[in-house]
Amino acid sequence: MRWSHSERTTAWLSKTTVTFRQEINYMDEINI
Repeated sequence: MRWSHSERTTAWLSKTTVTFRQEINYMDEINI
């Protein structure tokens, strides 16, 4: 259970990080 939970959390964090970066890039393009 711990391993599956750890993998699930890691996948969620990586997905959130990618989405967050895409949003920042989107805002940077608008600012330019």
